[in-house]
Formats: sequence, structure tokens, C-alpha cells
Amino acid sequence: MTLTINMLSRLKGVVSEIVLRCPDVPQAGRIEPLADRSARFVEAVQQGARAIDTVPVSTRSTAGAPYRLVVGPGAAVQEGLRVYGEAWWGGIAVEEAIQGSGDSALPFGPYMAAC
Repeated sequence: MTLTINMLSRLKGVVSEIVLRCPDVPQAGRIEPLADRSARFVEAVQQGARAIDTVPVSTRSTAGAPYRLVVGPGAAVQEGLRVYGEAWWGGIAVEEAIQGSGDSALPFGPYMAAC
């Protein structure tokens, strides 16, 4: 998820806002190097985006998001894309489910899905 947000947040002029909706969870390791290590995941992502002064990352939409990206395996997403990667594969699904084992030590798949 952070890879996708990192890439989208650098598209200033194309992307106007990123709204992050996820459970209140702690950071796993050093997932956002530009944030305080004690910050919760959502706050760490917001701190990272503020540090590089790009597209704002918020938890509430101010403009009404015209398009949704849902990260992770699961059911089809209406009016948006499901984005997921693991092991050696990654990609998107348009109105289709993506099944995944959710267990991968390799980062290549998530990088591909983020791209």
C-alpha cells in the first residue's frame, strides 16, 4: 500500500488528493522512513507525504474521490480497481476478484502492483 501511495503522491498536477482508509494499526518495522517510528501507520504515511511536500494524504475526502484503488486480495471493486501483488507477480483487476495467499517474503509483486 505504501508503494502505491508513494507513487501516486508524486503525481502533483495529475492527482489532487489521496484518501487513505485503513484500520488503526501500528507501523510494521520501518515502513515509512520519513516518519517517526512510534507513529501509527496512517499518521506515518501522512508524515512521509508532508516531508516531501507532494499530493496531500488525508483520511477524509475533501473533493469526493472520483476513483478508488483498493489494495490487497479480495472481492471485485465497483467503480475502481483492486491492486495486489505478492511473490513474483502483481497487477490490477477491473471488476474482478483477486485471490492471493497473502504470504510473501519477496517485494517484487507489490512493486509491480504499485506501478
